[in-house]
Amino acid sequence: MSSPAANAHVTDPFTVSGSINAFEATFKIAIKDGSGNDIIPVLTGHSQQGQTLSGFSQSVSFPSSTPAGPACLWVFQYSAKTGSPSTIEQVPITLP
Repeated sequence: MSSPAANAHVTDPFTVSGSINAFEATFKIAIKDGSGNDIIPVLTGHSQQGQTLSGFSQSVSFPSSTPAGPACLWVFQYSAKTGSPSTIEQVPITLP
């Protein structure tokens, strides 16, 4: 993931971008608190192509009631075999 950088202070909305090898060009984005709970509902992102390393850029918004402070941005896919998150890339961020 190329953006946001680790420990970045993000504003609403912010852009998540980078490259991913996503099945059918679809992946998930989540923002989690320190306990691993979702701060926002899991979003669906799309890369330019599937089954090959491909770029993506996705705008992410969060409610104004979102608590300020440290959080973790996840970009991931669900495993077709187990249904659990896999190929997770995590970036620590700070919400305003």
